[in-house]
Amino acid sequence: MTIGTKEDYINRFKNVLMTNNIGSSSISLDLIFEAFGKEIDTISEIHEQDKTKYVLNLQKAYKQVKGEISGMKED
Repeated sequence: MTIGTKEDYINRFKNVLMTNNIGSSSISLDLIFEAFGKEIDTISEIHEQDKTKYVLNLQKAYKQVKGEISGMKED
């Protein structure tokens, strides 16, 4: 799987959420989103244009995972 794709972020969100259920302290989906966003900002090896794509993919993944959790219907 390619890093920075929507599918990559969906898998990463779900991985953190599943691990989160096992751990002693809980992390919200919003905090995970913020952490991934900061991670994108700190990657110096990619161009700004690619960072923009990563952020858009992150936003799409966040929306999808949040929808799955809350039971929203898919588009």
